[in-house]
Amino acid sequence: MLQLLLCYNPLWLRVAMETVYGELLHLASNSDITGITHYLINRLLNNPDIAAAHAHPTVPHCYRPGYEAAIKTFQLKKFLLLVLFLDRAKEARLIDHDPCLFRKNSEHKTSRDILVAFAMHFLQGIGDITKHLAHLGYIVSHRQAFLDEFDFAVTNLPTDLRCGVRLA
Repeated sequence: MLQLLLCYNPLWLRVAMETVYGELLHLASNSDITGITHYLINRLLNNPDIAAAHAHPTVPHCYRPGYEAAIKTFQLKKFLLLVLFLDRAKEARLIDHDPCLFRKNSEHKTSRDILVAFAMHFLQGIGDITKHLAHLGYIVSHRQAFLDEFDFAVTNLPTDLRCGVRLA
């Protein structure tokens, strides 16, 4: 799950996490992957409120029945909220300079691919999760193309003017 979320641009991911969790992230910069990863591990993969509610009264780090179901439900809900928020925020161009939603070296370049990969790894036997979610009004549509990632800035005039993409 962590690898799927880290396919997103750290700036977009930070905005989404701050919105979904309702708290500011104290990171070194907008591209602080280590800080984002640490936050995701502490707040998405583990939840202190659920852990406290299901904690064994005398044995530390031992949880009563129902903990696993509660944490899995929490993780699913937060993951789906993050993906939907990121998709809608990109469509609305929430960030003024409109950076790419996904990192350039990311394996997944569409919101749908993220959901399908999540379902394939964590929700066995569900098939195409986007069809099931569409019945609930959960529709994602962002698709990042190569031209979205292309750097159109001219850095070397003689060589860059030979590039047909920059001239178009």
